[in-house]
Amino acid sequence: LLWGNALAAQVVDVNTVTRPPFSMIENGRETGFAIELLQEIAHRQGWDLAVHRKDTFAEMLTGVRDAEVDLAAANISITSAREAEMDFSQPVFESGLQILVQAADVREPSLMKALLSWDLALAIGLAFLLLLVGGMFMWALERRAQPYFDRPLKEAWFPSFWWALNLVVNGGFEERVPRTAIGRMFGVMLVLSSLFIVSIFVAN
Repeated sequence: LLWGNALAAQVVDVNTVTRPPFSMIENGRETGFAIELLQEIAHRQGWDLAVHRKDTFAEMLTGVRDAEVDLAAANISITSAREAEMDFSQPVFESGLQILVQAADVREPSLMKALLSWDLALAIGLAFLLLLVGGMFMWALERRAQPYFDRPLKEAWFPSFWWALNLVVNGGFEERVPRTAIGRMFGVMLVLSSLFIVSIFVAN
């Protein structure tokens, strides 16, 4: 609510704009949160309200600034520039970012449910698969160039998986850096793809 002249008169002129749910016309009558609040104040003070509905915020505020009306009522933001020219009531509404969800989706948080959820199992499974496939592909690229990968296929799966896991978690082993150009490129891609999978899981 924005106050202009001292409200000594019994008839109070009010500027407003149509901004549901704060100010609007419904079934032919003035209503909305700001309007109904002002109507209650007027009822307690013994005022008669004369509501003037304007097309724009600028018109509404100009009427108060030029003393054409007593006050304005709508979803009016309190700014330093406006406060330099007009007086405001105490704030009656605080806005901000809100998230709307279906009522059926609202539930108490549960650590056990989160740990046993299919989403977590899927994320872990994808991570293991990525690391295993990535490690074995690196073994195929580096087994003739990097001594760490110089081992038979049946013995290579776990060391290769362990290498990929350490690459993602710790940045890899300094002495086990890929030596081929394609191996180095694949190592970078493996790290970036793992970050992508983790970010999807966190976002969900």
